[in-house]
Amino acid sequence: REDDYNEYRDGDDVGRRGYAPDMVVPEFHYEHPYREEIESLEYRPWQLEVNDVPLGGITLNQRNTRDGTDDSKEKQGIWIGNEGDLEILCNHITKGQHEGEIHEIALDLEAHSHRTFAGFVCLIQLSLRLGVEPPTFTINDPGPNIGKNETTTMKGHNFLIDTLSLRHAIPIHLGPILSNPSILKVMHGADSDIPWLQRDFGCYVVNLFDTGRAARALKFPSAGLAYLLRKYVAVEADKVHQLSDWRRRPLGEEMRKYAVEDTMYLLDIYDVLRKELGEHPSKEVSIERVLDRSKKVCLIRYDKEPFRPSGYLGIMDGYGRRRKVQRGKHEVTSELSSQQEAALKALYDWRDLTARQEDESVQYVCSNAALLRIASNRPATVSALQRLVNPLPPLVMRRSQEILDAIKKTAEKESPKLVQNNEKPAEGGKASTPSIISTSTQPQVKNPHNREMLS
Repeated sequence: REDDYNEYRDGDDVGRRGYAPDMVVPEFHYEHPYREEIESLEYRPWQLEVNDVPLGGITLNQRNTRDGTDDSKEKQGIWIGNEGDLEILCNHITKGQHEGEIHEIALDLEAHSHRTFAGFVCLIQLSLRLGVEPPTFTINDPGPNIGKNETTTMKGHNFLIDTLSLRHAIPIHLGPILSNPSILKVMHGADSDIPWLQRDFGCYVVNLFDTGRAARALKFPSAGLAYLLRKYVAVEADKVHQLSDWRRRPLGEEMRKYAVEDTMYLLDIYDVLRKELGEHPSKEVSIERVLDRSKKVCLIRYDKEPFRPSGYLGIMDGYGRRRKVQRGKHEVTSELSSQQEAALKALYDWRDLTARQEDESVQYVCSNAALLRIASNRPATVSALQRLVNPLPPLVMRRSQEILDAIKKTAEKESPKLVQNNEKPAEGGKASTPSIISTSTQPQVKNPHNREMLS
């Protein structure tokens, strides 16, 4: 509803997801199962205390000498690739919480979204405080730490949890820790991580400190993790692997270092941020305020990706020849005839549906440029389609007849309108648009409101 959309847009920076009025979304939503626990959460006294941490931040030397740990041995992280090791780690955290030794853990996620519609989590990074006695593992590590087919005993504070092989086990072992209000989860910019945990594992976070929210409250020049690492730990973040393929196994040494770095220093950063918040002169800036804002992040609930039928108008804007056309409330620029526009709308709908059914990204199914080229020329045969889109992507080739049928159907619907308005039908093959990159296809569904069942 439009009022829901405006409430989201004009309110806090987080909260329930906002939808534009014309979006196709599920007709009902389940309530957040932990809403009551999150909203009624009373912060533990240690969360509001200010530790004796220098405001200038923590140097690597200070960090290493606090308990004699060498960062170089921690940067690879311990690979958690089987359920036994995951159980050891989670039992150690739970026991530490009961004994009053573990109050916080640092978390981050790495996901894959290139060749998938919804995306999925490939890795969870988890770090403990250096002062905490670490768990011991006897493992066969697939990473570069030890030789192939060798086992070794390892201790550490930084862990890489393989969610591809442990997807079934994470709700059982890690889920109770994430929802335990007595264990604070320290994360940075968790707006995506929270719904991803729900989507892939059915896990919910209760009690969160978002260091990104803290940076915003303190009005830093940047709220990014790279800025906090540079400011407080004198570490320059290397973002070379930000778009890497996290499905790869085994992960290389550099990818492991990159992943570990996201949580390795996060508890140190949390300590300094908490001190700055606690000593801030404004009553509007405090630890409690950041925890309150972090609560709202926890209340984000995963929703399937909605579909916006009018989204094709953006393609017309991007690749048309800038003739202004009024489409309801939208003013777009295009040289498409009504038949060509109808074809583009049908193909746009088909692409979204195909991406959901095939679990592919929409741009892999068919790029915007290719979609516009096909709609502009409205091919009637497979050979004509192949000439327009070369090379023809696999899904488009496999479902080419569906594309032709969709174009034909729009032509049949538009022809009577053209006769009534004394318009001349557009001739296929005459229009020109930018060349293409890729494509894909699948059956059309008569009722687009069933779309939420497909992702």
